[in-house]
Amino acid sequence: MIPNLSALDIVRNRETEPDETKGILVVSQPRYAPRVWMKVSLAALEQQHIEELSYVPHETQELYKKAQEAQNAMNKGIKDSLLLSKFAKKPFALGNKLIGWDAVYKKLTPRNTLLAEKGRDANIKSENGHLAIIDDRDIPLMALSMGPNGVLAEFPPKYGGDERINLFYKDDASTMRLLIDYLMFRNANRPTIFAAFVKKLEAHQSAGYKINPDKGEDEPNKLEKPERKKYDHIVLFFSRLLEAMYKIGETKDIPADLNDIGIGMISFCQTWMQDCKPSDAAFSVMSPHFQTRLYVKDVKLVMHALSYVQKADDPQAEDLLKNYRVVMGELLARMKEAGYTKAFVHLDKLAAVMGKKYSPLKLV
Repeated sequence: MIPNLSALDIVRNRETEPDETKGILVVSQPRYAPRVWMKVSLAALEQQHIEELSYVPHETQELYKKAQEAQNAMNKGIKDSLLLSKFAKKPFALGNKLIGWDAVYKKLTPRNTLLAEKGRDANIKSENGHLAIIDDRDIPLMALSMGPNGVLAEFPPKYGGDERINLFYKDDASTMRLLIDYLMFRNANRPTIFAAFVKKLEAHQSAGYKINPDKGEDEPNKLEKPERKKYDHIVLFFSRLLEAMYKIGETKDIPADLNDIGIGMISFCQTWMQDCKPSDAAFSVMSPHFQTRLYVKDVKLVMHALSYVQKADDPQAEDLLKNYRVVMGELLARMKEAGYTKAFVHLDKLAAVMGKKYSPLKLV
């Protein structure tokens, strides 16, 4: 049975910003990308970045075949199958729980991956505990992390139980069931997810700009000194927006939301597809998980929010936005260099495409 999509609101991005914020963008990232000049609005630039990293698969039947092949490999106990993780043949895959292993029943299972286990201990969970939001490991925006991860924490029969490895499963109906449930859960918790993202940013700043919090204090695991000022301004940018969201919410009869501060939130995932063609696993972890991408969708509202809570010694809102543009340009360059061009399924667009196929979506 195809899930009813009428309850799901997918926000259509209305990209507007004042003329004075348009101009010459300089992305200077000597380690990762050449100097690039763009005369483009920030809202348009954000959509360009998202477009370069994401896609919507059209050959879903091929993905369902891959899901069945992966399920067969899992049930046969083939621990090094590249259908289960792109790192399956690496010695660390099992020990680091990229591949889930049940030591009691001696079988592979997505329930025991690192991400699923973290999801069961998460602070942000759906009421039934099936879905959760967890921090990504590395420093946000300055390495290869875009932000928090959504995960399937419990594996009830409606999602396929312990057989469910990825968003894409047996058919459109089973794929949509998890897709729509996750997007509804995410949308209902957007302010809380944003607050967790800001807390994560601040934690790396307090920890001496460590990239991987699980590693030591050596300099290769820390941002280089020129990057630290950029990061400080990124932390300030988002923390001020969070403060503004709460303050604006206090003046309204409805709860505060990201729309009040001009910030959008979308989700990505990876599957058995690379370069838009069926392949071995493009994902690392053998259980359903989803990347979160926050972006500026309305510069007028962002500027208003920053001005609303600006402190005497804060940089100007325009300077915080310029720094944000540079940091996001550098993030895109790193992602592309690491092979992530058209690597992520755009979940919000996928839901819209499937919704047109099966039932109308409410677009606002």
